[in-house]
Amino acid sequence: RFPMPLHLLLLPLFASAHWAQETTLTLRSEDGLQGKHSLPKTNRLAADTNRFILLTLPRTGSTWIGNLLHRNPEIYFHNGECFKSKDDLEHCISHTDKDFILQKTTPLTTQLLKVLTNPPDSNATYVGVKWHMNQLAGDVRASHKSIESFAKFINEKNIKIISIQRMNALRRCFSLYDMSQRHAAGMVNQKSSIEAEKHPNLKSFSDDKRYDVPINYISNCIQRHGRHEETRAEFLKLVKPSLVIKLKYEDFCDKEVQQLATIQTFLKLKTPIGVVSQYEKMHTKHVEQMIKNWGELRSALEKQFDTQLIAEWASHKAVC
Repeated sequence: RFPMPLHLLLLPLFASAHWAQETTLTLRSEDGLQGKHSLPKTNRLAADTNRFILLTLPRTGSTWIGNLLHRNPEIYFHNGECFKSKDDLEHCISHTDKDFILQKTTPLTTQLLKVLTNPPDSNATYVGVKWHMNQLAGDVRASHKSIESFAKFINEKNIKIISIQRMNALRRCFSLYDMSQRHAAGMVNQKSSIEAEKHPNLKSFSDDKRYDVPINYISNCIQRHGRHEETRAEFLKLVKPSLVIKLKYEDFCDKEVQQLATIQTFLKLKTPIGVVSQYEKMHTKHVEQMIKNWGELRSALEKQFDTQLIAEWASHKAVC
């Protein structure tokens, strides 16, 4: 056992090749909308466009927040995961530059600028994209760039960063596990009651199911969470403070209006960001109500991680 700060898991960095590792199933757990604003054509130049990245991890509310940003008329937001795969990246770029051909040698910085270019049929003042921290770290490493050089590029182009951090790694990791099981069962549509029948004991996608959760899954996930957050902290320290806003997932649970107003102010939007969305909050029950083998799991985790931190994560007050 070793001490950990409550706001961050500072675990030893593993080999850099594992920094960005997440299972395929967990990356699929945040499917979003993709589309274009039906606005008058203006052919706005890229230089006139303000750009931002929604920097998150899977299961941190990024789909919900992204959907709200997507609905704001001042924003053109790619609500899918543009940097999840080459196909996803090509799809996003096709909305902003249909003639652009993505090559293996296309620099990561060029890819990002292409994604953050205002489409010809949009007069939005901001263009944004969701980028999971594990994907960003992996993409930067694959492009043979350093975090330092990529941060320098962000600063030079004045690309704003909205960082959403989930403090409760335990609940996030359970959510990842549940979503992996739902995807394995074929549940991919939050509105489909028919597909819910493939997942026993569920009446709708938002219902919670109890599991015997593998100890190694949660333990390894918490460690990955810590490494991702270390990388995020390292990256954000290198970005100009004026370009960064740091928000907590947990604050959206009971202060969503205030948090969205903070984003509105940060982006200097005239139109408030609405709170209406088709997405429902999941996994809101107490830990022992969702994890059948919680006693065994808790005992194992307390041998690895800080006991106080595990208790805080499992607290009845931490139901978000």
